[in-house]
Amino acid sequence: MKKYSASEMELYLLLTRSIALQIQKVMLKKKIPQFVLAQKTGLTQGHVCYIVQGERPVSLEGLRLIAKALEVPITKLVPKYGPQDTGTKTVSRYAKSKRKK
Repeated sequence: MKKYSASEMELYLLLTRSIALQIQKVMLKKKIPQFVLAQKTGLTQGHVCYIVQGERPVSLEGLRLIAKALEVPITKLVPKYGPQDTGTKTVSRYAKSKRKK
């Protein structure tokens, strides 16, 4: 199993939580509870709960199922990083550390 550096883990956690936040936003806007999302995706309610809370990462297939169930494009659930985002510094640090190697 590959060991990840602290900056890689930081980026991984940031992305996991950012995706979870995007899913939460769409669920709130469309008034879809977790158990309904679980039914529509075929994922267990427990797994959906972990994903929505940002406690576990979601696979690409899981993200596709969630996007389809929420009736949004998958790109709506993936965060876009830019100057206004708090994640930019983390992403920039990660990119710089990769260039130094």
